[in-house]
Amino acid sequence: MSDIMRPMSIGHLMNWALSEYKKKGSIFGIDKLVHYTSGQALPIYEEKIESPFGPAAGPNTQLAQNIIASYVAGSRFFELKTVQVMDGAELFACVAKPCITAGDECYNCEWSTELYVSQAYAEYVKAWVVCKILAKELGLGNPDGFVFNMSVGYDLEGIKSEKVNTFIDDMIEAKDTEVFKECINWALENVDSFENVDADYIKSISSNISSSITESTLHGCPPDEIERIATYLITEKHLHTFIKCNPTLLGYEYFPVHEELGYSTITFGQIQGGYQPYVVPDACTIFIDCRLAPPITDQIIVQHFYKIIKEIETQIPGIKISYDITGNRPYIEKNPDSILLKNLKEAVEAETKQKAVVKAFTGYTDTAVIAGRLHNTECMSYGPGSLQYAHKPDEFVEIRDIIRCEKVMNHLVMSLCEER
Repeated sequence: MSDIMRPMSIGHLMNWALSEYKKKGSIFGIDKLVHYTSGQALPIYEEKIESPFGPAAGPNTQLAQNIIASYVAGSRFFELKTVQVMDGAELFACVAKPCITAGDECYNCEWSTELYVSQAYAEYVKAWVVCKILAKELGLGNPDGFVFNMSVGYDLEGIKSEKVNTFIDDMIEAKDTEVFKECINWALENVDSFENVDADYIKSISSNISSSITESTLHGCPPDEIERIATYLITEKHLHTFIKCNPTLLGYEYFPVHEELGYSTITFGQIQGGYQPYVVPDACTIFIDCRLAPPITDQIIVQHFYKIIKEIETQIPGIKISYDITGNRPYIEKNPDSILLKNLKEAVEAETKQKAVVKAFTGYTDTAVIAGRLHNTECMSYGPGSLQYAHKPDEFVEIRDIIRCEKVMNHLVMSLCEER
């Protein structure tokens, strides 16, 4: 088998798929075609998907026939193979082959697409059109019920290059590209090959191949470069943007993970704005929940948001952004030298005859509120019940658990009094 990938024309792909289906009931070897007939779909961006499952960027989203095979097998979200400024022969010369080998252990030495960027683009457009046609022709589901997600890497300069920038723009709008026109024209010229597809349907196939993108950062991309790339893709290319990064590859100096409290998180919990549907809102409010863990502090987060706000106000004339901190509860680290903790552990072990286990709780309690406001590290939580039942229907605490805690607390108070 050759290690060079050779794309097929739209005519070759369609004729192969249709003839194989008529003879064997399969398409590119997939003999169990998945039909979504319920009419249900999940919203994603301004689009929809009949299923949240699909292949990630890799060899299986590199050639059109592999994407088509994934579609007929039931996939509806496709992260297309990553493209970058280095491609074709230049990439081929420096990537080991086979790029994925599985003797007894599996290692992936692969980078981005092995095709030239222009070839990769053509594969994605051909797969898009074929999937649209097969969806209608074979009744596989809503022709608009799947999403193509671009993937680019690995530095901003390369992404802004003419090669990759043209790829992105043509994925957003393909109607004037030769390959899209070739696909539509072939389908129109061969409309008699279809039973459920007519010329009007073919002409209606969307030329917006993708409105979302994944920023691939798995090859040593520095954190500040990741931020610059994401900002560019969101603010200048106006794309729904995913950032695919492995925290451990960034290094703990950039992505610190606290031994007990884990890592910091950020959640965009609610967006409010506007007063009527279909009217552009004059203002909106976004509620952002930042759960911080050492060494990230509230000061660091505030400085970061301030920087982002100023950049946006500079880029978009007339826009004004302000923020309010509605709740600032600091994280509380365990004090290993705590006298109270030492005595509590001894009380637990004395009354239960079991070794005391001390754990950090990543939620927030009244104990943490008191400790945070008073800067008192001699605060901790101990009590009856199980966290697996907390804040759930029929929450309960066993009586024997209350009795156990009563004994421990009595022991603790007596031991502290004796020390005094």
